Amino acid sequence: MRKQLLKKVLALTLTVSVGILPLAGCGNSGEGSGTSGETQRTAENAVAENAAVENGAAEGESSEPQGEETQVQAGGGETIEITWMHKFVEPGILKWVDEVIANFETANPDMKVHTETVPADDYEQMLKTKIASDDAPDVFVLDNQSRYQEFSAAERLYDLSSLEGIENINPDMLYDGQVNGVQYAVPLDVNAYAVHYNKDLFEQYDLEVPTTISEMRNVCEVLQENGIKPFGAGYATQFCVQFSVEVLLLPLCMDGEWHTNKIERKSSFAEDEKFKEAMKLWDSFYEFTGDDPWGTDWDTVQNQMANGEAAMIVNGSWTVDGVSSINPDINIGIFAMPTFEEKDSSVILMKPGAGICLYNNTQDEARLEAARKFFNYLLSEESGNSYARNAFKISTLKNADCSFSPALMDALSYPAERTWNSAGLTLFNSEYETVFYDTITKYAMQDTLDIDALCAELDQNFAAISK
Repeated sequence: MRKQLLKKVLALTLTVSVGILPLAGCGNSGEGSGTSGETQRTAENAVAENAAVENGAAEGESSEPQGEETQVQAGGGETIEITWMHKFVEPGILKWVDEVIANFETANPDMKVHTETVPADDYEQMLKTKIASDDAPDVFVLDNQSRYQEFSAAERLYDLSSLEGIENINPDMLYDGQVNGVQYAVPLDVNAYAVHYNKDLFEQYDLEVPTTISEMRNVCEVLQENGIKPFGAGYATQFCVQFSVEVLLLPLCMDGEWHTNKIERKSSFAEDEKFKEAMKLWDSFYEFTGDDPWGTDWDTVQNQMANGEAAMIVNGSWTVDGVSSINPDINIGIFAMPTFEEKDSSVILMKPGAGICLYNNTQDEARLEAARKFFNYLLSEESGNSYARNAFKISTLKNADCSFSPALMDALSYPAERTWNSAGLTLFNSEYETVFYDTITKYAMQDTLDIDALCAELDQNFAAISK
């Protein structure tokens, strides 16, 4: 079999929206960046605790979470404790998390910030569960416009417009966190979605950065002939499938309304020749992804690139942090994935990263004020520059400095006409996105990618959602 199904991509089936509460369960999981000696609970423990809470409520007992931080009102010299929930895993960004919390707590000894780290695949459902069970984090991460719309419609997001820290952020990036003109989220970075490559391997085999599809294939063939895997592809991790598709799909298909037209059924996949072209191009590079990309996860491909086994990874610019944390000496560069035969016509994708949000806590003014103060610090120049430096990120600060990273400077050096920015663009919401990539995965795992059948099923699945 050309493509082996070794691990099914976990899809977040959102059977209950934020606006239809309550939901059951609460908790956090994973490896976290505990601060001030804090011990993170695992997701399993959180689920067990929540079950106990629910059982207690059913028997007439208090449903207040046990063992949580004490909620303290201002005054009396007591500490106000807040919670920051995120899904960060890269070592550099976790270093930033530790640093900003330590700095904030030093400057504000009457406040303490706890962190809850939840794996990406479980994050959104866990967040909804915690909100529904009155255990909402004070500060949390959401992915994009569709999520901001969903959560703000349920009145879960605080209006950030009045926060003074907003003045530090590039106004072009602020659009991405707005819903009907109201600022509900602030992206901390702009991610470059592109090809990340080992410059030393390219030099070793006398390879130039490709700018056309033919040149890209030639690079892959030379690498493969010399025993180097051209692309590290961790398709066992869902977002690796997503971003490898997007670097081809968006330049070929985007007109600003593509996602909306598909959701509203104004255009079909079956009649979308540009979409078919993008999928055909994506599939044409499959032969350069190794023996078992569907059985390979994100951690593995980062290690493959770090140790020289793989020359390139198509993903977001967090790849720089992940790979460099494994091999600090690796020489990484970034270039746009070729999507055309016309030389120097391919574009690099720049998309605002996940936004940080503030929970609209109307029940505890003291806690909300502490969370506002911490949020303002996250938007400060000190925090933004720390974020960029530690996490190898392109910060959304007005005066962001990326000179510390030649790879990020590669991405920033693209001229405006060769850069595509999605700030403020309406993308698929979680339900459509899950169906979209699950369907692509289903057909891509087969021996031959049947693009016509793929399009027909996408149209059928989208029609079913929209009913």
